[in-house]
Amino acid sequence: MRRSHPMAQLLAAATTTTTPPCGGLLTARASASSPGCFLRALPRSRAMASASGADAAAAAVAPPSLLVFSGGTAFNGVVEELKKVTTRVAHVLPVSDDGGSTAEIVRVLGGPAVGDIRSRCLRLSDESTSEALSVRTLLGHRLPLDPSEAKLEWYQIVEGEHALWDGVSQPYRETIRAFLVYFHNEILRRSAEMFCFTNGR
Repeated sequence: MRRSHPMAQLLAAATTTTTPPCGGLLTARASASSPGCFLRALPRSRAMASASGADAAAAAVAPPSLLVFSGGTAFNGVVEELKKVTTRVAHVLPVSDDGGSTAEIVRVLGGPAVGDIRSRCLRLSDESTSEALSVRTLLGHRLPLDPSEAKLEWYQIVEGEHALWDGVSQPYRETIRAFLVYFHNEILRRSAEMFCFTNGR
C-alpha cells in the first residue's frame, strides 16, 4: 500500500491542536496555497477561554434539568408530556398516600406508602420496544373489584399463567416474578390479617 507524503497528510488537515508542555494550545495550520506550515502557541488564558466557550455551547443545547415536587395522581398526566421536553427530571414524592390498594398494603405490611412512587416510575418507564410496553401493561394492571375475582387473578399473575405475561421474555419474567412472589409471601406470613386484593394495582 502506497503511503502519502507527510506534507500531503499535513495539508489534508485544516487544523491540528495539541497541548505543549508549557501549557496553552499549540496549533498547526496548513493550506494548499502554502508550501509549509507554521506553529503557534496560544496563551493559557486564550486556551481556557476557548474551552469554556465550548462548554457553554454544549450547555446551550443540553435539555433543561428540573426538580419536581408533586403528588402522585395529579402530576402523572404532565409526566407524559414532560418526557418529550427533557428526561433530566428529579421527582420528589410523598409517602403518605392512604387511599385504595396502597392503604391495604400499609394496613397489612406497614411501612411507607409507595403507591405514588410505583405509579410515577411506571409513567417514566421505557416505551421503545414491544416488550417494554408489555411490562408496562403488566405492572399497571388493576385487579377486579370483586374480591374473589381479584384474588384469583392475582394468583394467576404470581404463578406466571396470566395473559399479561405475553410479550415478556423469560429472563425479565423471572425477575419481575421474584418480586411478586416475595410480596405474596410477606402477605401469607401475616396470617392474622386477611389481605384484600380488590382493585389492587
